[in-house]
Amino acid sequence: MLRRAISVAVVAALLLATAGAAQARSKHRYTATAKLGYVSISGALPTAKVTLGGTLSARPGGKGTLLTTISYGGVQALNVARFTGTFKAFEPHGSLTGRLKGTATAQALNKVAYTGTVTVTRGTDLFAGATGKLKFTGSTTLQLPVTTPPVVVTAIRAKGTLTY
Repeated sequence: MLRRAISVAVVAALLLATAGAAQARSKHRYTATAKLGYVSISGALPTAKVTLGGTLSARPGGKGTLLTTISYGGVQALNVARFTGTFKAFEPHGSLTGRLKGTATAQALNKVAYTGTVTVTRGTDLFAGATGKLKFTGSTTLQLPVTTPPVVVTAIRAKGTLTY
């Protein structure tokens, strides 16, 4: 009887220790670059909805793909528009999901600069339970002459801290 009680106590202690270790979260620096192109466009500025997709290179995480949908919410100034959106990053050892917001600033006839923040709300596998904030910058260069649909390359750089 005593042996059984001790065995049950040891198993319970191991289960509690394992559960505690599984819940331990730590902060990790995260950096990424992406090259994106249009998947779809609906509406027109200043209230367009745009879906972009492309390649992603992140540390940690590696090479993968990124899909984001943004909605422009109006003009902040003559050459500045606000946007919000969602994203999903697919990397070899997990995925990240979240929201983003920022501004797009027209700098020339064929160039737009972006700044903003990303809020990571969910992660899988390597990034299980990930949350955090990233800041991003980027730009789009529209090839001239403009075609329909327009040929663009959007380059984005993001960095920040994730907890998982």
